[in-house]
Amino acid sequence: MFGSYVEASRDDKITNDMKSRTDPCLALGPSGNLQGSVKCFDLKTGRILIRRTVTSMPVPDSLVKVVNA
Repeated sequence: MFGSYVEASRDDKITNDMKSRTDPCLALGPSGNLQGSVKCFDLKTGRILIRRTVTSMPVPDSLVKVVNA
């Protein structure tokens, strides 16, 4: 799981708008809590996030360019 590209879900209340509900992240590993949350490196902000729900995705070529830069 370490280093894999994931879409990390936000735990906001569900609304019916066009606002993004996931964040593009790199998985860093388990956070160590009982819920099984995952530590993630947010690619947009550069912060470490802890999210309960993550979905592994294939790594796009554009992401490889951003990480290498």
